Amino acid sequence: DLVFVAQKVEQLDGALSLSQIVITPTSISSFGDNFSYTQGGETYLKINKFKMEVDSKTIYPINSNYLASKNKSNVAVVYDDVSINTGVEFSIGFSLDACFTMAGTEYVYTEEKTSVLEIKEKQYTNDLNSNNQIEYTIMGINSSNNKFTYNVTFVFDYYKNV
Repeated sequence: DLVFVAQKVEQLDGALSLSQIVITPTSISSFGDNFSYTQGGETYLKINKFKMEVDSKTIYPINSNYLASKNKSNVAVVYDDVSINTGVEFSIGFSLDACFTMAGTEYVYTEEKTSVLEIKEKQYTNDLNSNNQIEYTIMGINSSNNKFTYNVTFVFDYYKNV
């Protein structure tokens, strides 16, 4: 017996609005005396700043110290308005600054490289999740000094043109 499920797929006609960024540190190792932060038995990556460019618009969705727990999805809410038409190719460039301590003093380690996510496909109705969102994920990003790795997901809400 064969069971077929049909689904009507249409190209999205509307706008995507960036609603959250999900940062998931996957590994954190020692740097100097202490690179990571530990609270309540959990290991954290302390992020000082997250810089992002979406088609030449620069935003800083994380403006203050932010603790991202290892192996957990850590959601940062985006306050700036970042909207993109669904039929347009776009790119997202991003980098982050991480904190570490050495000899009892805290320093900020600025990533020298910028990761880029290129969206070249048009979006379709089957790209939407149950919350009417589209998620773009980059996995296994290595820090420049290879002291931590992380995944980052950009979550866009979809708004249909009426």
